Amino acid sequence: MLPRQPVLGIDETGHRHRGQGCWTWCLHAPPVPNDEGLTCFVIDPSRGSNVVKELIGEDYAGIILCDFFSAYRKCLADMPDLVVQFCWAHLVRDIKFLAEHPDPVIRCYGLKVLAPVRKLFELLARRDTMTAAGYRRSAERLRRAIRHAIRHTPDRLECWNLAERFRKHGDSYFTFIDYDDVSGVDPTNNRTEQKIRFVVIDRKVTQGTKGEVGWQWCQRIWSTIATCRQRGISVYRFLLDAIAAQLHNRTMPSLISA
Repeated sequence: MLPRQPVLGIDETGHRHRGQGCWTWCLHAPPVPNDEGLTCFVIDPSRGSNVVKELIGEDYAGIILCDFFSAYRKCLADMPDLVVQFCWAHLVRDIKFLAEHPDPVIRCYGLKVLAPVRKLFELLARRDTMTAAGYRRSAERLRRAIRHAIRHTPDRLECWNLAERFRKHGDSYFTFIDYDDVSGVDPTNNRTEQKIRFVVIDRKVTQGTKGEVGWQWCQRIWSTIATCRQRGISVYRFLLDAIAAQLHNRTMPSLISA
């Protein structure tokens, strides 16, 4: 089902398997009209872009919400039909680092960039009270203001790094404006990060997996729990129905759409 989703939030966290470092990938499809969405977990030894390409296909033509990690930038470069929304929550942390820097030149630059960014989030908070046209005009004005603030860069490496990021990937920070008519395209990847939290807790409790059965079980039960919760389905009832179907040779309940 993953390659058919118009919007996917993707995130990853560490996983221990037989004492070795692996990665748990979370792919979250938010609800859209006529589709309740899903959340899928996959454990893989790699944290590279090849995992994303294998899961959604190199011809994926939807939108992914993600942080600025290099694997997603590699996907953006290698997959011609892919559209990316880089997470503003991560970017804001980087800008705040500049705004709180001991160097006054860097601090002044960070504060200058942070001012229109704050106005952008204030705009998002009151979007439901605005007309579509009014929201779009305000969003475009703030897009220009942010780009202008970032472009006028003092002679400091930290500032140039931010400016260079926007020179190469600035458009991918404003996908939520360009595709504001597409359901589920948010300026942050917070929804996916929220889905992965219980897996992080599980990892701390269990200390990972030691065999193939445990590896497969974790992927499947995590995906089942997250998708059931997302759809308002009782996890206990779903598992009970699945066990009863197995014992009595009945049709299995499924979270997979045809």
